[in-house]
Amino acid sequence: MVLLSIVVVRNMTAVSWKIDHFFEMVPDLAMVVLGELLVDWLKHAFITKFNEIPAEVYKDFTITIAYDVVKSRDEDAFSDHSDQVSRRMGFIPIPLSILLIRIFTQSLSFSSRQGFVLLALAWVALATLKILNSIVLLGKACKYIAEYERMQQQTELLQRMRIRKSKSVPASPRMSLIDFSDVMQQNPGGTKGFTVSDLLAHLDEIAAQQQQQNQQQGSPVEKIATVEYKTPRRSQSLANCTFRCYSRD
Repeated sequence: MVLLSIVVVRNMTAVSWKIDHFFEMVPDLAMVVLGELLVDWLKHAFITKFNEIPAEVYKDFTITIAYDVVKSRDEDAFSDHSDQVSRRMGFIPIPLSILLIRIFTQSLSFSSRQGFVLLALAWVALATLKILNSIVLLGKACKYIAEYERMQQQTELLQRMRIRKSKSVPASPRMSLIDFSDVMQQNPGGTKGFTVSDLLAHLDEIAAQQQQQNQQQGSPVEKIATVEYKTPRRSQSLANCTFRCYSRD
């Protein structure tokens, strides 16, 4: 969008800011935006398809960025949420900002008083837009985090079942999204947690287990023990078998 705005400003400057020329560029601008979206969609689809990455991994990324946005509002936060998200995604906005300022200063003249008034109004409009965007992002981030924590509370029973699995099956190291202490570094010794992919994959199983738990009595630990560690029936010898033994299946 920044590069398209630069192209629009340069073309409008060349035609003395005729509004008819802008309407002629609108179909081309729309084709460029749709083409970029289509190319990015194909790239991500190709990578996830041939690397066998589930599509739910993008929800994991969303939760991670949401925690970055919320943590930037802490009293001891060292930077704004835009800086943390840019570092997380590897995006550097400063060169683009310098390029945008350079192009606008060459294309627009601010010699008169009206030019400076328009520049001040544009700055106020952009600052207001940034504040509104920050409020909307913070609300969305809080919503995603609340939903993620609610799904984590529903996995307590599933977590107890996973602890009782066989020790012979190697468990892949998974980290909780909250354990991401730094952008470029993860602590491999952190506690194991659940990602959104795990929660969505076992959501039906969790709902069925909770429904069964509400219908029956007793603690969930005792139910798991009776289901998974059921004692097998002993076999009897035919020499000591009586007439009542033949009625068994």
